[in-house]
Amino acid sequence: MNLVYTYGTGYPYSPPLRNPRDVLERTNSYRYPGTQNADLNLYKLFKVMGSDLRLFVNIYNLFNDNEYLTYSSTDVYFQCLQDPRLCNGNPVEGVQGDVTVYNQRRTFEVGFQFNWRQ
Repeated sequence: MNLVYTYGTGYPYSPPLRNPRDVLERTNSYRYPGTQNADLNLYKLFKVMGSDLRLFVNIYNLFNDNEYLTYSSTDVYFQCLQDPRLCNGNPVEGVQGDVTVYNQRRTFEVGFQFNWRQ
């Protein structure tokens, strides 16, 4: 059994810069939300006719978290943080199934590996 957990702090971003002073004072002064992920790998090894048979199940995104991977527009993200009414209760951008914006949902991988012995 294998459990892999990763956590990442949010990437920095700049709010809309309105004048030259903002470039100096506000560049990368905000952070996107942090991300986390857990993957679980289960396997069992059997001896079959002098060879090894390995059955496995891999579960990616174990907790089925739906997090943003990237944002195409920091201006839109910043506006929704400042005034959520601008987003009308909708996600900040994209459709939840859009893999270019959101991470992949929980995925299962089931299989076997057979190693011949001589």
